[in-house]
Amino acid sequence: MSSRRMTPGAVYYVPNFPYEDGTPGDERPGLFLGYKTIDGKKFMLFLKVTRHPHITREPINTQLLYGPGLKNIPSYVQCDW
Repeated sequence: MSSRRMTPGAVYYVPNFPYEDGTPGDERPGLFLGYKTIDGKKFMLFLKVTRHPHITREPINTQLLYGPGLKNIPSYVQCDW
């Protein structure tokens, strides 16, 4: 992940966005809600987005830890920094 902070409310393409059962899925757009620390690990919190007019295609170096990919249910993606 780049050293620059991501913007809450922006939509990014998220690699391996989790499926409903938490397994890694395909690259898909996610609405970035913000950063969260869980058990001392930093995460990025995303909501799945099906369509959005302004999607930022930026590389996001992340490692999926867990999280459901259901619509309107946040998914946690571990920050690699």
